[in-house]
Amino acid sequence: MKSEVLMRFFKRIIFLMVAISFFAGCSSVNKQKGDNAIVARVGKSVLLASEINQELPGRLSKSIRLDEKKNYVRRWINTEVLYQEAQKRGYGHLPEIERELKSVKKSLLANKLLEKEFPKKPEIPDSTIRKYYLENKDGFVRNQNEIHLGFILFQQKKNAEKFANLLKSGKSFGNAVKITLPKGDQSQEWDRGYISENNIPLFISGVVKHTKIRGIVGPRKTEGGFYVLQVLDRKKKGSYRGLEEVRPRIVALLQEEKMREIYHQYINSLKNQRNIIMNLNVLEKTESDSTRR
Repeated sequence: MKSEVLMRFFKRIIFLMVAISFFAGCSSVNKQKGDNAIVARVGKSVLLASEINQELPGRLSKSIRLDEKKNYVRRWINTEVLYQEAQKRGYGHLPEIERELKSVKKSLLANKLLEKEFPKKPEIPDSTIRKYYLENKDGFVRNQNEIHLGFILFQQKKNAEKFANLLKSGKSFGNAVKITLPKGDQSQEWDRGYISENNIPLFISGVVKHTKIRGIVGPRKTEGGFYVLQVLDRKKKGSYRGLEEVRPRIVALLQEEKMREIYHQYINSLKNQRNIIMNLNVLEKTESDSTRR
């Protein structure tokens, strides 16, 4: 039994290696060097620095850590070694490999078509969002006491003190962030919306428990620096979540429904352009023959 499991495991690895190399097409041939530095080489196959960023998802290519990129290179080498050995043994021409490659190619091309035809998610009118909220309001009831916190961490105490003084002078937490932080740092997530009181981090749960709404705590020193927090609001168990709080969830749900509708309309229009025959009786006959055996 163990040997069968191992064989299936290795067969899956080999298939993935072949699929990656077949469709990526970027690692199995020599590349012109130009300004592209070679990060790794296995035999005649090379991995270029530019290819690593191409393989990483969208925005992650710029923010991913150096050690993660190094691990990617190590995985590429392992994959390439296995792939080349599989090719050497002729596994690339096995019928089951070719069937799976054909299936993967079909899926990739179908998804690419949908990406090109529908590059943007549909816009949902505000009236539709409000209508959905009112008709499904009972689904947005809190099942726990929740709190809305503003929390920010500074490396220097003087910056934390400046920030706390802005809050004390009446500035909102968001405005204080804009005034205190450079534009490049304002993207840090200081507002995570309403969270359960049970999910407050231990190092601030004690002080938060006894802080009133609009109350300010800090600057206080912690391992990561100096933090300042403000209790922006509290909500009781059983209260309704406001529309703005649940808007992203509603929009995502309505967009998904709309995309399903668009997909079915589009695929039906394509079907109408083609001669399609479906004979499900064949399956019933096959099932019947199998049962009699």
